[in-house]
Amino acid sequence: MRRIFFGILSAFLVAACGAGGGKSAIVKACMDEGETRENCTCMADVAEEELDEELFGLLAKAAKSSDEGLGDLGSEMTLAQAGQFMSFGVNVASRCSFSFN
Repeated sequence: MRRIFFGILSAFLVAACGAGGGKSAIVKACMDEGETRENCTCMADVAEEELDEELFGLLAKAAKSSDEGLGDLGSEMTLAQAGQFMSFGVNVASRCSFSFN
């Protein structure tokens, strides 16, 4: 599960795009990795509530992508985006029932 969570989070760094259907794509991609609908919906809700449009769009684009190994794209994130990204991760861990074993 840890690999999935960090893979999705690192995918924020791909490129900006529109987030049409983004929430459902995020939930589907999460469920495709074996998580429950409840956990995946929780994560998507937290993303929708806490991420700005650009970061939510990046997550949605990554969720819609069939690419795996996205590489190290951290250099593309601004300091503000990195802070938002970390806050999102902490809040997903505290609000949703993911098991990071």
